[in-house]
Amino acid sequence: MYFGLSEDQIFFQENVSKFLEDQASLDIIRSITEGDSLELQGEIHSGLVNLGLGSLLIPEEFGGLGLDLLFATAVSQSLGGGIAPIAFTGSYIMAPLAIIFGGNQIQKERYLTQMSKNSIRIGVGFSQYIGARDNSTIEMNSNKISGRSLFVLDAKDATHLMLSDANGVIGLVSTNSSGIEIVELTTVDKTRSYSEVILNNVDVDVLEQTTSSNDAINKAVDGGRIILAADSIGASQRLIDKAVAYSKERKQFGRVIGSFQAVKAYVCRNGC
Repeated sequence: MYFGLSEDQIFFQENVSKFLEDQASLDIIRSITEGDSLELQGEIHSGLVNLGLGSLLIPEEFGGLGLDLLFATAVSQSLGGGIAPIAFTGSYIMAPLAIIFGGNQIQKERYLTQMSKNSIRIGVGFSQYIGARDNSTIEMNSNKISGRSLFVLDAKDATHLMLSDANGVIGLVSTNSSGIEIVELTTVDKTRSYSEVILNNVDVDVLEQTTSSNDAINKAVDGGRIILAADSIGASQRLIDKAVAYSKERKQFGRVIGSFQAVKAYVCRNGC
């Protein structure tokens, strides 16, 4: 039995890696994380969306590619290796999964179709369900939502936010709604956007199936964790590759340092 990636998955993965190699050098990434080159960040995002990243998991009936989570995981590994400064985990993995498994037919047609066209972008905040903090509560009543959600992923430049309460009920709000405040948070990872969202009696569209089942939010959270793990693997592999390449170039005492037993053992321990 073959457990590796398919030819199509490898091809997609290599296309993403090649795009990032050509369009997102380390100097560009560093400039973006320092708050400069935001226009370039938008161009990188648009280029990756054109490759199909925005519609990987969206079923074909709604205009997407209809691929699976393994395919998205392979792509995430390339994004991690290229340190891609774009919204992916929340907007293009967790959000579509939640709608696919938690929305009714009308909600699927409304949101998934627009997502496949890149007409809307959704930030995701499930901290209430997976690990609420003090003074951080979300309440949904009569199609209204109020409260405070921390560490909302991909809220920057989002047109909509997908938020949950402690019971796993999921609702979507427009970022243009009155009564909503979005505060960008400062974190160690400068390539991702995290925000605090404060809501006061904001109109909300509750995903119908989530009022009676936690299946949708559990699948979305699990999918997000898998994608972040793949991203970390991609970044770690890139570091190992660079360390090995450097050890073959850097010379000390007239020899490349990669020929020294201590260096070879260190690289092997951390990369094998």
